[in-house]
Amino acid sequence: MDTISQEAETLLNDAGDYLDARTRLWKLRTIEHAAEIYSSLISRLVFVAIYSIVALFAMIGAALWIGEKLGRVWLGFFVIGGIFLVAGLLIYAFRRSWLDIPTSNAFIKKLIK
Repeated sequence: MDTISQEAETLLNDAGDYLDARTRLWKLRTIEHAAEIYSSLISRLVFVAIYSIVALFAMIGAALWIGEKLGRVWLGFFVIGGIFLVAGLLIYAFRRSWLDIPTSNAFIKKLIK
C-alpha cells in the first residue's frame, strides 16, 4: 500500500510540474505573439510616417507646378486640395471594405499564427 501512495504522490508531482510547464509555455507564446504584433505595428507606422513626408513634399511640388501652369500659385493648392477631398470621400465611403475588414483580418492572422 505504501508503494501505491508513493507512486500516486510522484504522479501528482509530475502532473503539477507538467501544468506549470504548460502555463509557462502559454505565457511565452502569448508574449511572442504580442511582440510580433507590436513590431509589425511599429514598422508599419514608420513606413506610413516616411511615406507621408514624401507625399507631402510631392503634393507641395505638384501644387506649385499646377499653380504655375494655371498662372496663380494658390489655384494649384486648391486643385490638390480638391483631389485630396475626393480621395478622402472615397476612402470614407469604402472604409469598411478597404480598411476595417483587411485590418481586422491581418490582426487575427497575427494572433492565430
